Amino acid sequence: MSLKDGIESIETEIRALKTVQKHLDDNFTRACEIISKAKGRVVTIGIGKAGYIAMKVSSTLASIGTPSFYLHPSEAFHGDLGRLTKDDLILCFSYSGETDDIVKLITYLNKLHMKTISITSTKTSSLAKYSDIVIETGKIEEACHLKLAPTSSTTAMLAVGDALAVAVSKMKSFTPEDFANFHPGGSLGKRFLQVQDVMRKPSHIPAVTPDTKVRTVLEQIIRKKTGSAIVVDTNNKLLGIFTDGDLRRYSVQYSDLMTRCIKDVMTPTPLTAKPELYLYEAAHLFKNKKVDEIPVVTDDKTFIGLIDIQDLISAGLI
Repeated sequence: MSLKDGIESIETEIRALKTVQKHLDDNFTRACEIISKAKGRVVTIGIGKAGYIAMKVSSTLASIGTPSFYLHPSEAFHGDLGRLTKDDLILCFSYSGETDDIVKLITYLNKLHMKTISITSTKTSSLAKYSDIVIETGKIEEACHLKLAPTSSTTAMLAVGDALAVAVSKMKSFTPEDFANFHPGGSLGKRFLQVQDVMRKPSHIPAVTPDTKVRTVLEQIIRKKTGSAIVVDTNNKLLGIFTDGDLRRYSVQYSDLMTRCIKDVMTPTPLTAKPELYLYEAAHLFKNKKVDEIPVVTDDKTFIGLIDIQDLISAGLI
């Protein structure tokens, strides 16, 4: 029975989402416009299960371009009202729209002339009466076998909150670069970091001239603990790269390798990357070209850094 019950529960929540979809109207558009133009933060409010939905939506708003925080209705009356500014916008979650703490708080916020958007089941609820904009979900059947515990109703409110966050983000022209700035520690955000954000600086990489002896180059590689050396001219223009693979290959070919000039054994015109290249694009280069190091150069071939495959492995991109 448990599998059947699970399927029925999900089907009930799917019906709830379809109900919400049918109820969306111009109020949703108005809410998006107001949120996108807000000078302050979007302050989400809810209590109980709806409170957790409010917290999640606040987090989503903040992560894709809209400053936001969650305010607990009970704590609000014990000092947390001091968190609010006149430019903030209230986004309230309550399925019934009749929860005492919620109605009491919204009534008080009305006196402070704070604009309120509510997500609730009906436009005739007490919460709706005190709200500037009401996004109505419609009457929802709970997935709980008792038809009592907030299940489908919280799913419905979450869907509306996420829809608001996404629509507003698009209105604000939120970009992958913006996302990366807000998520520097996450794997998704790292995908949109650029090579210049993680590349190894020239001071940490052996950069030698063409006539430098191989022995000297190897000493620099060992000292700087890298897997390669970069060959540049007197103007710091990239001429080539000398890697572990070159060392192995030419060790067999030349018995006098250590006394040869690096220009004789380097890889000329190596694969390069621009500093603006996204890390996920760099990851494709490493995979497709089967290299371990890529010099980073400007449009005029000036050497400015190096990206190593280990940098992307550490970031979880390879």
